[in-house]
Amino acid sequence: MPTELHEIVSRIQEDLKQKGIFSLLESKECPHLDGVWGGGTSAVLAALAKQKPDCTIVVLTPTQKETQNILDDFPLFDSRPILPFPWQNR
Repeated sequence: MPTELHEIVSRIQEDLKQKGIFSLLESKECPHLDGVWGGGTSAVLAALAKQKPDCTIVVLTPTQKETQNILDDFPLFDSRPILPFPWQNR
């Protein structure tokens, strides 16, 4: 991931945290950033949701398909609504 994009994402994450919104960034292109990628994402989100029952969980995903996977899987772990935020690495 270009340094410039990394800095932008870091600023967005910090801004979200200041507002009480915690983000989990999922991307095969930048797995070193906050969070995880792969099949365990929904389970991690559910664990976060249980620890922070009054916060909004925003999921940044690189493709619509991965966003849909999380929307399909998350209800298996937790009934709370989840806010996906798809983005494209252009």
